[in-house]
Amino acid sequence: MFSRLIKVLDELNQLLDGHDPGFETQVETIDLSPRYDATAIKQLRKKLNLTQVEFARVIAVLSKTVTSWETGNNIPRMPRLS
Repeated sequence: MFSRLIKVLDELNQLLDGHDPGFETQVETIDLSPRYDATAIKQLRKKLNLTQVEFARVIAVLSKTVTSWETGNNIPRMPRLS
């Protein structure tokens, strides 16, 4: 799951660097440094005006993962660095 997120973020960085993706986009700035709790994840998704399914597609996770985050059953985690 983390590798898919990194891929999406790399694509987003390319877009922000001025590469034309060939389709209409809306760009929002997201601070990835803090840990997000259930409320923060839901607020971010709503700020982006996305459904849980759409948000999941954007960050390349399952929609049930977003639901789990927003209900507080799980939290997004970064992998351990060796």
